[in-house]
Amino acid sequence: IAATKGDIIARIPSGATANPNTIIYQTTTGGSCPSGQTCIARVTNGTTHVLADNMAANGLQFSYLLDNNTETSAPSDLSQVRAIRVTLTGETSRDVAKMGTANRQRELTSVVSIRNR
Repeated sequence: IAATKGDIIARIPSGATANPNTIIYQTTTGGSCPSGQTCIARVTNGTTHVLADNMAANGLQFSYLLDNNTETSAPSDLSQVRAIRVTLTGETSRDVAKMGTANRQRELTSVVSIRNR
């Protein structure tokens, strides 16, 4: 196997797969997420850990900024991705009477550049 720029060297247990960790970030309503709430969870090799609760139903959004200055939610060529826009949307866990019984939401957006490209 030939090494390429960006490869890592990591000790893995005997019998483990070649990739030592698979990490997924997702929204969830199950597991250790409080009842009736949406949470953001990190799933590492099949084990789920809740990172944040009180999230909106679409509380975790990714969009990809490409080399040709366009933005998409599903890039067809990953080598053209130059940055990722991450948007988190949280909401109150109880209705807010002043808001017409709607939950109050707050949003945080950040653009993360791809390193070593």
